[in-house]
Amino acid sequence: MSWRILVPLLWAAALPAAWVAAADWRLRRRLWRVLGEEREPGPVAPWRLHWQAFETRWRQSPRAAALQLKPQEYYGLLAAAVGVPGLAGALWRGPLGALVLGLVGGLATLSWFRYRQAQWLAAATAALPALFRSLSAALRAGSNITQGLALVAAQTPEPLRTEVQRALKRLAVGYDFDAVLEELSRRIPSRDLELAVLAITVQREVGGSLADILDHLVTTIEERQQLQREVRALTAQGRFSGWVLAALPPLVAGAIILLNPGYLTPMLHRLSGWAALAYAAVSLVVGMVVIRMLVDGAARGV
Repeated sequence: MSWRILVPLLWAAALPAAWVAAADWRLRRRLWRVLGEEREPGPVAPWRLHWQAFETRWRQSPRAAALQLKPQEYYGLLAAAVGVPGLAGALWRGPLGALVLGLVGGLATLSWFRYRQAQWLAAATAALPALFRSLSAALRAGSNITQGLALVAAQTPEPLRTEVQRALKRLAVGYDFDAVLEELSRRIPSRDLELAVLAITVQREVGGSLADILDHLVTTIEERQQLQREVRALTAQGRFSGWVLAALPPLVAGAIILLNPGYLTPMLHRLSGWAALAYAAVSLVVGMVVIRMLVDGAARGV
């Protein structure tokens, strides 16, 4: 069997094996923690402290909430998305093919992650008015805020329902109420939710009718969401133009490699060629950022 065929097959077999081994290791660590059988009861190494802090920040991030992935899984998938196409491109067209296909694979995966996160955040934010309206009704019926959240959690649409139930579980095991609300606002980075958390925190300190506050808050959130939809419709053409301009250079490079494989090869054998590629990549990123800032400028003020 040719090595050009054998190497991709080995990669394809190694990735599932590594995934299963990582899952088995996570299960063993969980069992050790539950049974109190940690093998290293001595001082914790500094790198483990840093890793635990990183995992804590990851659990509180919107990426963890939206993608339901651990950091090892997230970066493992990203590395596979770059490495597997890059290896295929290296076997197919050499270094230039590895560069182009690896870049395309990485950017496509990052774009998919961002798309999933944006869709998740939009769905969670859209469900906030219904949650607060039901919570206000529960408070008027005589429940406190924790009991009200427990009552309305089951009727809350996904994905907000999962986050509310997660917050309730943390409250049940003794976490501070304000800390749970702060973590919820970090996992759902919405200005509407930040406003609600601020209102609940102030009401807990100074008193007042939380049901009336939530009613006014629902009206404000619905007006803001309506305005955001209008702004997004007006800026749709700018966003589409940005995606087209960002995708055009990699697509043209891929077409050139397919039609004339040796056309771009001299660029890889000269310093000026690498400098031109680096300049093109930096210019592409800067252009995407500028277009994004221009398009999202109006939306930030809403």
